[in-house]
Amino acid sequence: MQARLVRFTIRATNTRAEPCIDELEIYDTDGRNVALATSGATATASGTLPGYAIHKLKHINNGHGGNDNSWISSTAGKGWVQITLKEPAKINRIVWGRDRLGRYKDRLATDYVHLTL
Repeated sequence: MQARLVRFTIRATNTRAEPCIDELEIYDTDGRNVALATSGATATASGTLPGYAIHKLKHINNGHGGNDNSWISSTAGKGWVQITLKEPAKINRIVWGRDRLGRYKDRLATDYVHLTL
């Protein structure tokens, strides 16, 4: 599938808190993560929880996992994040994580969809 962007929409979490994602990866058919900011991809979101330097939108595609490099939505239980690729790519798979270091289990997306355009 050829795509220019991926929007990941969270509709519910395992707690009533704002959802958290530490990295959103988009792999092309050659196995490259084309979602990385260093590859020219840009991130936008429905909103970001204010006041926390470790939970910024720029962390969603910086290549670093873990809670200390994550994005948290500004809305309890829902939100969306979108990655716009530098150029259209054939998408093979989409990978996301809550806290890949395994320290936190809250704020986990339990109902979500992704739109690929």
